[in-house]
Amino acid sequence: PQAQTIARNLASKLHELKSKIQKAVVDRVVEDFVDITTPLKQFTDAVIEPEG
Repeated sequence: PQAQTIARNLASKLHELKSKIQKAVVDRVVEDFVDITTPLKQFTDAVIEPEG
């Protein structure tokens, strides 16, 4: 009985961990794609800037 309880708790915690990791990854991807102006400005500045 105790082993089954521990197994259920572990399964629950693993599911919770999976959900949190998935949310963190999705949030990071969204964060990376939200700001398109900074990389675009850096690219424009690099193209316009004279060599040297």
